[in-house]
Amino acid sequence: MRAVKKVQKLRPSYDVTVNSLVRANVHTLLRDRGLRDKAFNKHGRGCFEVLKNTYKGPHDIEKYIDVDKWLEARNPDRWSRKKFGKSSGVGGSKMNRLLDDSGERAPQDFDLTDIMKIALALNIPFSFLYSPSREHLEENANLVFTDFDPPMTISATQWLAWAGGLSVLPGMNAVSTNFNSLLNTNTPMPGASKAVDMQPVADTQVPLDIYETRRTSEALSSEISATSDAWAGNPFTSTPAAQIAFENEELHEHALHKARFVSLLLHDVREAFYLMADEGRLHIAMSDIENSMNKIRQDLAALALNVDEDLQSKTGPLTEAHLLNMLEIACMKVENIIQEKTQNLNAKIT
Repeated sequence: MRAVKKVQKLRPSYDVTVNSLVRANVHTLLRDRGLRDKAFNKHGRGCFEVLKNTYKGPHDIEKYIDVDKWLEARNPDRWSRKKFGKSSGVGGSKMNRLLDDSGERAPQDFDLTDIMKIALALNIPFSFLYSPSREHLEENANLVFTDFDPPMTISATQWLAWAGGLSVLPGMNAVSTNFNSLLNTNTPMPGASKAVDMQPVADTQVPLDIYETRRTSEALSSEISATSDAWAGNPFTSTPAAQIAFENEELHEHALHKARFVSLLLHDVREAFYLMADEGRLHIAMSDIENSMNKIRQDLAALALNVDEDLQSKTGPLTEAHLLNMLEIACMKVENIIQEKTQNLNAKIT
């Protein structure tokens, strides 16, 4: 029997820019939030009654929910460019310029402060604004960033992973990138007296003196540094058995400086991600997974032993935000079902 040659489907390519992705996501998010408000105003009470009557858990969900209070705030107009621009701190006029899609003039580019303000107001990670479209991801299309010189081509999935801090861009070395994220040498310069003088100035002519070498040395030995921990737990030199045991009481000592373990957790998650992407390591994938999970478990244990009050957030098992998000999506789904049935009925009539 003759072997059938598998024909690979050509991967589509799309020309994009960083700003075009951000702009598309902001447009979509504002549109979606307005539609969610409309659907919630229409179906919120009914969806809540369904949830209340079908919920089988141990909690009294009525104490988490105040439908009247939620409905009071449901004005879709709050997501208009002008009103959202004002409430987010970006400014109504500037938001219009950022999102201008009339074709009469080029829209203004977002700056980092705009992105941070918008992410804060929308209650999303700022990296979400860099996400490719669902179509890009479903096709795992190639994105051609025309604002790079030369244009950079990257798969939609890899871009998503990079935007989330997990992966690298084409031409970057994953191991080196992950290591470079550990060393923070940004410290006040000798004799600095004003905030403006605090950071080292980019200057390749600076002499290799004691002050410059000391910055690196002190960064390595700092109590917030995760560099030595990352080296000690390197999967190329260690086995899971060599790791600190999860129950080890010494974790209390390691937990004194939370910044160190935040850096280490980010490092270890990125490391796990790129190890799984290495085809040459597939034969030891289970060992890599065990090793990575062991290290991430240690990082989380250290963070748990030193709760950061600044980062505390209500997470469950039930919260008002969780239930509200569920109801919002349920209302949109109900409205979609109604619209689909209406369209089908009209099609049959005609």
